[in-house]
Amino acid sequence: NIPPRSASGGSVSKNSILDPKYSHIYDCYKKSYAEILYRWGYLQQRSEVLKCLT
Repeated sequence: NIPPRSASGGSVSKNSILDPKYSHIYDCYKKSYAEILYRWGYLQQRSEVLKCLT
């Protein structure tokens, strides 16, 4: 059994605060935040947020 990987390339801890089965919901939050950053002109920060999508 292969452990899941995080966005940074490391293994996800079994003690993670966020439940992996809701990752699609967390991705929606990240996309919404990235859209706000885009509207405000923070393109570099938006890029960093989008790198964390699963």
